[in-house]
Amino acid sequence: MFFVNGVRNEGWAFYLEEMILQAGLLDDRPKTREIDYILGAKRAARILPELMMQKNSWTWAEANASLVARTPKWMEPGDAVAQFDIELYLRQPGYGIGYYMGKIELEKLMADVAMQEGDRFDIKSFHDRFRAAGSIPISLIRWEMTGQNNEINTMRD
Repeated sequence: MFFVNGVRNEGWAFYLEEMILQAGLLDDRPKTREIDYILGAKRAARILPELMMQKNSWTWAEANASLVARTPKWMEPGDAVAQFDIELYLRQPGYGIGYYMGKIELEKLMADVAMQEGDRFDIKSFHDRFRAAGSIPISLIRWEMTGQNNEINTMRD
């Protein structure tokens, strides 16, 4: 089955990981913050190998070695997760970088909504409205939630 909107869906998941920490929901588990930062570093480390493979500048082995070398406290040569990730990025171009792009777009949307709503801004309401929009691109959700259509206008040109 093809994964339709990795930027929106994976961005939402990546955003929530940090939001849960920032909300203090895991304060009684101090190792979770460390694990979250390691996983964030792993996601960042995946971007360069993905891009270099897609432009045929690196082999699979070079991309895998880069991912392993740049992921702290976790991966070693031959790591099964690293191998899976590199193979996934060959099958689904843009998937790895989509995590970061989706999180950034979601945080930008939240800032736009918070600026519009001022003191009326409520994080729960924001999350409810975001989720109710469904699995559509964040640029369309921005238009729906804020009325800002500059991102979708560029798609029309």
